[in-house]
Amino acid sequence: MKEKKILELFTGCKEIIQCHFDQYPIEKYYVSYNLFTELVPYGSLGELIRKGGALSENTVRIYTHILLKGLYCIHEKGMIHYNLRPDNIFFVSNMKESCKVSSKDC
Repeated sequence: MKEKKILELFTGCKEIIQCHFDQYPIEKYYVSYNLFTELVPYGSLGELIRKGGALSENTVRIYTHILLKGLYCIHEKGMIHYNLRPDNIFFVSNMKESCKVSSKDC
């Protein structure tokens, strides 16, 4: 669907959550749509801020660098992210350098 086509634009951009595949399971009376993306088990930046409060300047610097690289990739494809906020930035591991932008709002 439309969302998968958008996600495919960002294949290989390591600062954006990747799409693995989609499927259309057919049930008895309806067809649903499932989109399988990269696992983000460590929550969002919004959750981190709500739990832990302020971030150190160095941590903010690291996250900002990664996010700007992700936004560059989005803009390079002629798209914009219209809902960039801490709840749309996710962590794929427990390392600081693991944050990624969700591209569902492009």
